[in-house]
Amino acid sequence: MNATSGAPLSGRVRAARERRGMSREALAAQAGVSYGAVAQIETGRRTDIRLTTMAALARVLGVSVDYLVGRPTVVEPTLEHSAFLYASDGDFVEQAVGFLTEARDRDEPVMAVTSPQHLKLLRDAVPPKQREGVEFADATSWYRSPGHALRSYREFAADRLDGGATWVRIIGEFTAGKTKAEIEAWTRYEALINIVFSTIPVTAVCLYDTRVTSRAMLTRVQQTHMPVLGDAAGMPSTAQWADSESILLNEPTGG
Repeated sequence: MNATSGAPLSGRVRAARERRGMSREALAAQAGVSYGAVAQIETGRRTDIRLTTMAALARVLGVSVDYLVGRPTVVEPTLEHSAFLYASDGDFVEQAVGFLTEARDRDEPVMAVTSPQHLKLLRDAVPPKQREGVEFADATSWYRSPGHALRSYREFAADRLDGGATWVRIIGEFTAGKTKAEIEAWTRYEALINIVFSTIPVTAVCLYDTRVTSRAMLTRVQQTHMPVLGDAAGMPSTAQWADSESILLNEPTGG
């Protein structure tokens, strides 16, 4: 593997190492390569490097392989963040159970966060064999604040992926705030999901009960989820997808 012109591999490896305050000896030891190899790479005497060596260096240095070889880093989003609107418990159960059982059929870790009443519905409806692999959590404590919910979901995803999972599923539901301040806070939370989880292999479905969710919140749901499925009657016709960075920077989101 060779570095592109204008972006020498030697300088990038050395700069990344020095930013981390590491010696050549420490880098070599942690990456599992020889000191001589690191020295030759940093002095430019060695440019044809095996992918396994490059990956090991990148891991220890906390950068991407693309960075080391001077290529623009373009990472395709892997997050799937959709919403499902429902107007009856039957619709809720059908959507949620299908999502959970599909996850278990694919042997994907899955978390369901909803109200105590809906947790009981799910436990009764999910086949016993699949239920054993589903993690359930009470939305009352999980969603006590946007920050707590975001941290909890991230910890769940990171733990399961570190444990060997190739993909993680999340289905979550809570009754969003009804005041303008609460609605904006949870809208920013949904926008943060789109950014924080962008390149993490996660499929997340947010459930919203149109019987209790305000029209203002449903407008924000459309702006932060793609696609929005289910009870189309609950969705304001003027709602549309909005850029998450614009939402977080307090730019107008419309609706």
